[in-house]
Amino acid sequence: MAGQDAVNALVLVGELVKPPQIRYSPAGVPIARAWLEHRSTQNEGGRGRSVALRIEVRLTGKGLCQALQGVEPGQALRVDGHLARADQRGEPGRLILVAENIELIDRTN
Repeated sequence: MAGQDAVNALVLVGELVKPPQIRYSPAGVPIARAWLEHRSTQNEGGRGRSVALRIEVRLTGKGLCQALQGVEPGQALRVDGHLARADQRGEPGRLILVAENIELIDRTN
């Protein structure tokens, strides 16, 4: 399935595992790599199932990378984006979340 009918969208809430690593593309575009850990209970077949996962998040561009500046591990985040292969030339089964928007969540309430 390809084209306009194909949907690839993901919203994930979790905690930052470690400080993001920032590098720059040859064109000078900042690219941050971070890890998000998610834990929840989801409905599967009418029953609650514990879900725990850790996924790499890639943030490209000045705005998204600045949003993570100074964010400490343990900070709750909401990431909106899409899934992509971790390495377009590498193993096809490893996926990453490519961020399109990121929001810091205040869990003090």
